[in-house]
Amino acid sequence: MALDDFSALRGMVYSGRAITIGMTSQGNPFVGYTLTARDEQNQRRILGYNRDSVKVKSLPGEKEDNPLHFYPAIVFVKDKIVASNGAQTELLIQRSKHLSYPPYAVLETAMDNPFIKNFDGQEFDITSYEPDSPNFTPRISACLDRNSGAFHIVRRTELSNGREVNQFSFQLIPGRTKTITTYQGGNESPLVSFKRGLLEGRVSSSSVGEITDSLFDSINHVNPQDGRNYAIASAVVMKGVNGFDFSVKNRF
Repeated sequence: MALDDFSALRGMVYSGRAITIGMTSQGNPFVGYTLTARDEQNQRRILGYNRDSVKVKSLPGEKEDNPLHFYPAIVFVKDKIVASNGAQTELLIQRSKHLSYPPYAVLETAMDNPFIKNFDGQEFDITSYEPDSPNFTPRISACLDRNSGAFHIVRRTELSNGREVNQFSFQLIPGRTKTITTYQGGNESPLVSFKRGLLEGRVSSSSVGEITDSLFDSINHVNPQDGRNYAIASAVVMKGVNGFDFSVKNRF
């Protein structure tokens, strides 16, 4: 019997990418990440890790030639953990080095001004929604310290290609989690951006490995419409007394 309740995430047909912020019953803050994809080529990815980050990487032998698909997903810096679904993680890292900044201020200051990256001769703003027409995937970002967490989402409005920004800030509660996803949870074409309130969840597990397994189970199911499984990977980074612990689970 599962120790953790991520039923709101499990209930989505297609979530895209999801970031979870929570705290174990023992008082350890953590960030979780789940990765899904519908396109067969985009499924050829994994979550890899080193001593201070979890990154979206390609399977061995595949090219990492699209900055929208390969990026640092979770990074721990000083007393904080930051996460995102794209290159904006780099901005969060720089802001999180300011020890006086609470999580909501890290996200506000990092994502407040346009930041242009150049890739393959094309420029794109990593503080705005992704230029992946027709979906225009929103950018989701997260930050936590020992006591509080925050989410930031920027999505495309239907009028004049404008931007709509929402931010959520909250205190961490032992045994509780909050999750944001890139998409609303259906399987439309084009996909509908996440516009609901944060998804609520509960954890009884105490280890990063157990929570990673629970998150993976929440996305690891077959879509009855086409018989396909969109799950790719899950990961968790947790703050402990003596530093950070992390775990990754890959389908491929």
